[in-house]
Amino acid sequence: FGRSLAEKKVDGIVAEKKRIAFEIEAEAVRRKESIVRNAELEAREVAFKSKVQSEEEANQRRQLDLARDQALKIRESSMEELQKNLDSLKLKLEKDIEGLKARDRMISARESALEEMISLEHRKLEEISGLSLEESRERLLREAEDLIRMDISRSAQKFEREA
Repeated sequence: FGRSLAEKKVDGIVAEKKRIAFEIEAEAVRRKESIVRNAELEAREVAFKSKVQSEEEANQRRQLDLARDQALKIRESSMEELQKNLDSLKLKLEKDIEGLKARDRMISARESALEEMISLEHRKLEEISGLSLEESRERLLREAEDLIRMDISRSAQKFEREA
Protein backbone atom coordinates (compact mmCIF):
# COMPACT_ATOMS: atom_id res chain seq x y z
CA PHE A 1 0.00 0.00 0.00
CA GLY A 2 2.68 2.46 0.96
CA ARG A 3 2.53 4.99 3.71
CA SER A 4 -0.68 5.66 5.55
CA LEU A 5 -2.27 9.08 5.67
CA ALA A 6 -1.41 9.31 9.36
CA GLU A 7 2.27 8.59 8.61
CA LYS A 8 2.26 11.26 5.93
CA LYS A 9 0.68 13.70 8.36
CA VAL A 10 3.31 12.81 10.98
CA ASP A 11 6.04 13.43 8.40
CA GLY A 12 4.46 16.80 7.51
CA ILE A 13 4.26 17.79 11.17
CA VAL A 14 7.86 16.67 11.79
CA ALA A 15 9.04 18.72 8.81
CA GLU A 16 7.09 21.76 10.04
CA LYS A 17 8.50 21.42 13.57
CA LYS A 18 12.05 21.10 12.17
CA ARG A 19 11.47 24.18 10.02
CA ILE A 20 10.30 26.12 13.08
CA ALA A 21 13.35 24.99 15.07
CA PHE A 22 15.60 26.08 12.19
CA GLU A 23 13.91 29.50 12.07
CA ILE A 24 14.37 29.92 15.83
CA GLU A 25 18.07 29.11 15.53
CA ALA A 26 18.43 31.53 12.61
CA GLU A 27 16.67 34.26 14.61
CA ALA A 28 19.03 33.62 17.53
CA VAL A 29 22.03 34.09 15.23
CA ARG A 30 20.53 37.30 13.79
CA ARG A 31 19.91 38.65 17.27
CA LYS A 32 23.41 37.77 18.36
CA GLU A 33 24.90 39.56 15.35
CA SER A 34 22.67 42.57 15.96
CA ILE A 35 23.69 42.76 19.61
CA VAL A 36 27.37 42.56 18.67
CA ARG A 37 26.96 45.27 16.02
CA ASN A 38 25.12 47.49 18.47
CA ALA A 39 27.79 46.92 21.09
CA GLU A 40 30.52 47.77 18.57
CA LEU A 41 28.69 50.93 17.49
CA GLU A 42 28.33 52.01 21.10
CA ALA A 43 32.00 51.28 21.73
CA ARG A 44 33.08 53.40 18.74
CA GLU A 45 30.86 56.26 19.83
CA VAL A 46 32.32 56.25 23.33
CA ALA A 47 35.88 56.03 21.99
CA PHE A 48 35.33 59.03 19.68
CA LYS A 49 33.99 61.18 22.50
CA SER A 50 36.91 60.21 24.72
CA LYS A 51 39.39 61.49 22.12
CA VAL A 52 37.55 64.81 21.85
CA GLN A 53 37.47 65.38 25.57
CA SER A 54 40.73 64.21 27.08
CA GLU A 55 39.70 64.88 30.69
CA GLU A 56 36.70 62.52 30.32
CA GLU A 57 38.82 59.83 28.69
CA ALA A 58 39.11 57.59 31.73
CA ASN A 59 35.41 57.93 32.50
CA GLN A 60 34.44 57.13 28.96
CA ARG A 61 36.70 54.05 28.93
CA ARG A 62 34.91 52.82 32.00
CA GLN A 63 31.62 53.50 30.23
CA LEU A 64 32.87 51.59 27.22
CA ASP A 65 33.83 48.65 29.40
CA LEU A 66 30.48 48.80 31.16
CA ALA A 67 28.61 49.05 27.87
CA ARG A 68 30.58 46.12 26.49
CA ASP A 69 30.02 44.09 29.64
CA GLN A 70 26.33 44.91 29.61
CA ALA A 71 26.06 44.06 25.94
CA LEU A 72 27.83 40.77 26.55
CA LYS A 73 25.63 40.01 29.55
CA ILE A 74 22.53 40.89 27.56
CA ARG A 75 23.74 38.80 24.66
CA GLU A 76 24.63 35.88 26.90
CA SER A 77 21.33 35.99 28.75
CA SER A 78 19.48 36.39 25.47
CA MET A 79 21.36 33.46 23.96
CA GLU A 80 20.72 31.37 27.07
CA GLU A 81 17.03 32.20 26.92
CA LEU A 82 16.87 31.41 23.21
CA GLN A 83 18.72 28.13 23.80
CA LYS A 84 16.31 27.20 26.61
CA ASN A 85 13.36 28.01 24.36
CA LEU A 86 14.89 26.00 21.55
CA ASP A 87 15.57 23.06 23.88
CA SER A 88 12.03 23.13 25.23
CA LEU A 89 10.64 23.33 21.68
CA LYS A 90 12.80 20.38 20.67
CA LEU A 91 11.55 18.37 23.66
CA LYS A 92 7.97 19.31 22.87
CA LEU A 93 8.53 18.37 19.24
CA GLU A 94 9.96 14.99 20.26
CA LYS A 95 7.01 14.38 22.59
CA ASP A 96 4.58 15.44 19.85
CA ILE A 97 6.28 13.12 17.38
CA GLU A 98 6.15 10.22 19.85
CA GLY A 99 2.49 10.98 20.54
CA LEU A 100 1.71 11.05 16.83
CA LYS A 101 3.57 7.80 16.27
CA ALA A 102 1.70 6.16 19.15
CA ARG A 103 -1.58 7.50 17.78
CA ASP A 104 -0.68 6.18 14.33
CA ARG A 105 0.07 2.74 15.79
CA MET A 106 -3.25 2.80 17.65
CA ILE A 107 -5.12 3.77 14.48
CA SER A 108 -3.38 1.02 12.52
CA ALA A 109 -4.25 -1.51 15.21
CA ARG A 110 -7.87 -0.36 15.22
CA GLU A 111 -8.03 -0.56 11.43
CA SER A 112 -6.66 -4.12 11.55
CA ALA A 113 -9.14 -5.08 14.25
CA LEU A 114 -12.02 -3.58 12.26
CA GLU A 115 -10.93 -5.38 9.10
CA GLU A 116 -10.76 -8.64 11.05
CA MET A 117 -14.22 -8.01 12.53
CA ILE A 118 -15.69 -7.25 9.09
CA SER A 119 -14.11 -10.38 7.65
CA LEU A 120 -15.44 -12.46 10.56
CA GLU A 121 -18.95 -10.99 10.15
CA HIS A 122 -18.83 -11.71 6.42
CA ARG A 123 -17.87 -15.33 7.11
CA LYS A 124 -20.68 -15.59 9.68
CA LEU A 125 -23.18 -14.26 7.12
CA GLU A 126 -21.95 -16.78 4.56
CA GLU A 127 -22.31 -19.59 7.12
CA ILE A 128 -25.80 -18.44 8.14
CA SER A 129 -27.10 -18.02 4.60
CA GLY A 130 -25.21 -20.99 3.26
CA LEU A 131 -24.37 -18.89 0.24
CA SER A 132 -21.38 -16.84 -0.64
CA LEU A 133 -21.80 -13.22 -1.62
CA GLU A 134 -21.41 -14.15 -5.29
CA GLU A 135 -23.97 -16.95 -5.00
CA SER A 136 -26.42 -14.56 -3.33
CA ARG A 137 -25.98 -12.07 -6.16
CA GLU A 138 -26.55 -14.76 -8.80
CA ARG A 139 -29.70 -15.97 -7.01
CA LEU A 140 -31.10 -12.44 -6.84
CA LEU A 141 -30.31 -11.89 -10.54
CA ARG A 142 -32.12 -15.12 -11.49
CA GLU A 143 -35.14 -14.13 -9.41
CA ALA A 144 -35.18 -10.68 -11.05
CA GLU A 145 -34.93 -12.26 -14.52
CA ASP A 146 -37.83 -14.63 -13.68
CA LEU A 147 -39.98 -11.71 -12.50
CA ILE A 148 -39.20 -9.77 -15.69
CA ARG A 149 -40.09 -12.79 -17.88
CA MET A 150 -43.38 -13.27 -16.02
CA ASP A 151 -44.20 -9.58 -16.40
CA ILE A 152 -43.42 -9.70 -20.14
CA SER A 153 -45.54 -12.85 -20.52
CA ARG A 154 -48.51 -11.23 -18.74
CA SER A 155 -48.18 -8.11 -20.87
CA ALA A 156 -48.06 -10.23 -24.05
CA GLN A 157 -51.15 -12.21 -23.00
CA LYS A 158 -53.00 -9.00 -22.15
CA PHE A 159 -51.98 -7.52 -25.52
CA GLU A 160 -53.22 -10.68 -27.36
CA ARG A 161 -56.58 -10.58 -25.55
CA GLU A 162 -57.07 -6.94 -26.43
CA ALA A 163 -56.10 -7.51 -30.06
